[in-house]
Amino acid sequence: MPFGFPIGLNIDLKEDVVINLNPDFGYLRTGVEKIIEGIEIDKVIPFINRVDTSSAISVELAYCIALENYFKIEVPIRAKFIRVILSELSRISSHILFLTKLANALGMNMPLHYCLREREEILHLIEVATGSRLTPNFVRVGGIKSDLSMQFFDKLKEMLKGFRKKVHEIRVFFLENELVVNRLNNLGILVKEDAIKLAISGPNLRALGVSRDIRKNDNYEIYDEFNFKVPIGDRGDSLDRCMVRIEEIEQSISIISQALYKVPEGKIRTYGVVNTHLTENIYSHVECPHGELGMNISVSEGRIAKLSIKGPSYNNLFAFSKAVIGEKLEDIELILASFDICVCEVDK
Repeated sequence: MPFGFPIGLNIDLKEDVVINLNPDFGYLRTGVEKIIEGIEIDKVIPFINRVDTSSAISVELAYCIALENYFKIEVPIRAKFIRVILSELSRISSHILFLTKLANALGMNMPLHYCLREREEILHLIEVATGSRLTPNFVRVGGIKSDLSMQFFDKLKEMLKGFRKKVHEIRVFFLENELVVNRLNNLGILVKEDAIKLAISGPNLRALGVSRDIRKNDNYEIYDEFNFKVPIGDRGDSLDRCMVRIEEIEQSISIISQALYKVPEGKIRTYGVVNTHLTENIYSHVECPHGELGMNISVSEGRIAKLSIKGPSYNNLFAFSKAVIGEKLEDIELILASFDICVCEVDK
């Protein structure tokens, strides 16, 4: 499997053609949803951001938005802008990691190392901002942990100057390379009816031509302040899934560029009362790099009574098992890489 994914695949073959596939998972089971029961609200984030280390900011954001909406806590505008900037940096990092896994499955060593090098630049910026590369523990109920320094904004502006050119080079590697295009084209096609039944979301859904992006449709945080497009595909094959993610990197760069020149001065956190007993479950969702990430939370006396995390990768894993039927055995690894499944999030 790409990069040694800890997933078992039970495959039925007719000669070298897949006629059925059942995923076998659970090797990374952590029980985080059970572990955090009884923990105070403001001490939960270091646990949940390990659910998906490739986009931990999105996990933190989904949790905090749920509580902010219920307790009617008004987040300062500056904090919202910083959250958006870090969320989009995390999206770029996650999509570049996807491209490294795809390059590995294609046997392309040079693009693999090229993408890893560019991802390091993004991870360094996240580390400057939060103190950690993969598990930032930065978003808080009511805002963020600490303000960003001018050093961060200077480094970010410097990075953006040349990063569009680098993304164009990545596009050439994957979308203008005849060998790659021929390899991915019409491979692992997901039927729209199966996608709807399996409730898949994110880039894998948009590759089918469905223009659903929670940043646009539900307009959480301040995404209505920015002008950006929702990339969509046509056939829903491996090439479309790759194309959508590369174009989303370009759109994330555009959002960050716009946010940099709109970030206002001001406070970064609002402290509200969050120790009230909740009489009902509360739910919120965000658009993480893999799709819709939701949080269903119950709180009692300022502590977590119950928390359920609804991640997109679980659904995407079963979408993969549908898309691979009729394909050849040697294509399984490549199709799995094209769905960008986070195994940590599947197992939780």
